[in-house]
Amino acid sequence: GSNFAPLLAEHEGYLQAIDSNGLIALAKEHDLVIELGKRPGDFVLKNTPVAKIWPATRLSDGVSEELNDTLIYGTRRTPRQDVLCTVEEIVEVAVRALSPGINAPLTAVTCIDRLGASLSRLAGRKIPSASRYDHDGKLRLIAPPTTFPDVLRASFDEIRHYGRESVAVILRLLTVLQVLSQFVERGEDRQAILQQAAMILHASPLANHQESDRTLSQNEYDQLLSIF
Repeated sequence: GSNFAPLLAEHEGYLQAIDSNGLIALAKEHDLVIELGKRPGDFVLKNTPVAKIWPATRLSDGVSEELNDTLIYGTRRTPRQDVLCTVEEIVEVAVRALSPGINAPLTAVTCIDRLGASLSRLAGRKIPSASRYDHDGKLRLIAPPTTFPDVLRASFDEIRHYGRESVAVILRLLTVLQVLSQFVERGEDRQAILQQAAMILHASPLANHQESDRTLSQNEYDQLLSIF
């Protein structure tokens, strides 16, 4: 409902970690429901909303301070709870390798392989529910998790954009997606793979590839479709 109050951040910086158990305990103590609007890795400005609190009447200054104490900030991102932190560091290496001044596509291909290995492990894991309950079975915390499609986009979007002129990069992206398609079980994960593959295939003609190279890309894409 609309009867909520915003929890305002008391600090500025990257949200490095959230004490979820502490939030649930405080929510139970004060009979609250908390919906987080930020995830570890997000940059937060002081006095901006980081969560919604129900009911609004129970968010006093003291409770607000207690809730804020469960949020850990820092001057930089860390992989402690930020799944995308390490992913984006690897992506940055790949994008730099694809820059005209460096032009090292094989380095980018290696990064794609490492990202694919991580995604294959994530594909087989159960994604936690956004809804967290106390020991009495009452909803206390809503914390949207990082999903396979989130990590897939973070892994391949920038590499696809900056690597579209490299046939080796385009082909390896499609090959890794083929491998990942054998690990995914959720429908939304399969759809994310198909969408990513379609965008990769679309990027190839924009780079003015040779007809033979476009044929190779199309063959890899068709192979992916046959798996599904």
